Amino acid sequence: MKKIIICEGRNDKFLIENTLKKIGFSDDDFKFFDIQKLKPSDRKYAESNAIRSFTEINPYNTRKFLIKSEGGKGFAVKTFRTELIKFLSHLDNSILILDNDLGEISQKIDLLKKTIEKHYSQTNPLTLTHQEKKKTQHLHHFSINVGLENENLGDFQIILFEKSLEHSCSILDGDSEEEVIKKIVKFIDSEKVTDFFSPIIS
Repeated sequence: MKKIIICEGRNDKFLIENTLKKIGFSDDDFKFFDIQKLKPSDRKYAESNAIRSFTEINPYNTRKFLIKSEGGKGFAVKTFRTELIKFLSHLDNSILILDNDLGEISQKIDLLKKTIEKHYSQTNPLTLTHQEKKKTQHLHHFSINVGLENENLGDFQIILFEKSLEHSCSILDGDSEEEVIKKIVKFIDSEKVTDFFSPIIS
């Protein structure tokens, strides 16, 4: 069971880490890759190496999750669309977590699908179809099926916040890291986030 979770930033990392632990996973089950901690000149090689080492068959690599923090929505979407075929071929599941900010959820999903389809239009013209699996006051889960001509390549998952993680958790710009984590843990417990995530990552 190998899954990759691509998200926008550090606060998402805190959410994923604490949710996985509450579900029953341990630190040994996941690895974090924060691209913002690297110099720009080192990022491309380090990112490719992290994905390659995680996706390849290796009996010594027992991690179940690779969690990549991309430092912004645009970078998260770009990485996900670029590596999508590899994810579908080598992983049990791939998950993209994004803020929705102020747009309509349906418009956001349609835009993401078009962005991915356009990226592959000249080489592997993909067809993406979506199904909304679950929604709460704060979170939406969509399963996206990927087809190539008459072949079904598999599914990936998109999780959207109704607005943003920061809005849902009442995180302020001046909050310390400790305050941010406390607010995120409170959100996980009060909004039953583990119940939302469990079917997606199991």
